[in-house]
This record gives sequence, structure tokens and C-alpha cells, in this order.
Amino acid sequence: MVRKNWIITVVNVHKVPITILIVYDRASDMFYSMEAVCTRFGYGLLTNVEGFHAHCPIHGAVYDVRTGERMAEPVQTLHLPGFMRGKSTALDVQNP
Repeated sequence: MVRKNWIITVVNVHKVPITILIVYDRASDMFYSMEAVCTRFGYGLLTNVEGFHAHCPIHGAVYDVRTGERMAEPVQTLHLPGFMRGKSTALDVQNP
């Protein structure tokens, strides 16, 4: 059985709630964290984590949790969760 090595939680910093992603590295016994929000438009909770890479489920951007650096640019098509029957909606957008 593979155990998940990450968690998303909310912390209060000066009474402001911030959603953070925490990843535990068993090999070095270290914790890494970053804000669990995509920097593209300020949304897209980073919930797909593979190793130290967090993926935005909306844009496809990839972040290194150890540094917070964006490793892969977002795609041009947004995949927003649908509100009917669990379907997704794709929107074409232009890069700013």
C-alpha cells in the first residue's frame, strides 16, 4: 500500500485564513509547504501531488513544492469542474 505524503490544510496568519499544501519527504525527514493556490489567476487548488510536484487541476501548471517555483506553464484551455452530472467545462482563454 502506498501512503500519501501530502496534506492540504488551512492556517490562520494574523487572522487571515491561508490554504497551504504540506509535503513530507520520508528520505530526508523534511516538510515542505507552499500556498495551495495556482498563481495563474489565484484559484485552482493544487490537489494533484506527485512526489514534490503539485499540479493545478484547472490549468495544468506544475509547481515544485520545495521551492514554490512553477515548473510547467499553464495550458491554454481551462478545465472547470461542471455543476451538472460531474462533467467538466472547457473554456479557451488567451494568455495575458
